[in-house]
Amino acid sequence: MVKNPCFYGVDMPIKEELFANIHEHERAMGEVIGADSLAFLSTEGLLEAVDVDLAETSSRCIACFSGAYPTKLYLK
Repeated sequence: MVKNPCFYGVDMPIKEELFANIHEHERAMGEVIGADSLAFLSTEGLLEAVDVDLAETSSRCIACFSGAYPTKLYLK
């Protein structure tokens, strides 16, 4: 689930406004959207599903999922 904003040119809400941060548990998220059930892939599962070599993840930014930004951020 996306829990961290992108600071690399993608227009998205701040961390406090992201759905996954407003609703702590998958069950609560499911209730809000009217789903019978809701589940998320792990970051590793997502990368595997899109056929990304897990050894090559250092060249890809997945900070919106992991919170680990590949460069130092200079925020106001």
